Amino acid sequence: MSVAEQIRSFVEQPVDQPPRPRKFTVEEYMTLIDSGFFHPDEKVELIEGELINKMGIGEKHATCVTKLSQLFFRFTLDTDYVISVQNPIRLARSRPEPDLVIHTSASLEQGVDPVPEGIILVVEVSQSTLKQDREVKLPIYARAGISVYWIVNLEADNVEVYTKPAEGLYQEKKVYNSGENVLIPTLEKTVAVSDFLG
Repeated sequence: MSVAEQIRSFVEQPVDQPPRPRKFTVEEYMTLIDSGFFHPDEKVELIEGELINKMGIGEKHATCVTKLSQLFFRFTLDTDYVISVQNPIRLARSRPEPDLVIHTSASLEQGVDPVPEGIILVVEVSQSTLKQDREVKLPIYARAGISVYWIVNLEADNVEVYTKPAEGLYQEKKVYNSGENVLIPTLEKTVAVSDFLG
């Protein structure tokens, strides 16, 4: 049965039955994208098998992402690492689109989404999405073994840094404020919080 036929049978389920959620695999989600199922202006991402609408990007959010991408670009010059801005990564049951990712260049050469083994940093810039980035995406990234996860909190003007994923949880959390520097361990580079916040 094709993906389209599966969706049709799901939508046409009898009304006298209790509603049931429909989970999608990453492969099914990719098929929907390739078939033009989504409207070009529709912004969604796959999180734990569910299609989630993405929030619009505000000015403060966009400015922070731009500043961080410029900083990261300088750090990765002449290295095997590249910067991905608001592009998808491939996890077991999810295809989220973080604001920034630093990963090895191998995925670009293979023409596929970056996978956890090649990712050294995932960044979510949070304002209206803070609850989701902490409660939904954080455990997903921890279970995937993403070694370093940043939540840039635009409301509090700080950075939450999560490291040491084990058994589906990050074992260490540190919060950095203006005037402090955050280390990107694999690159052995530090970033001043005031360079992208405030």
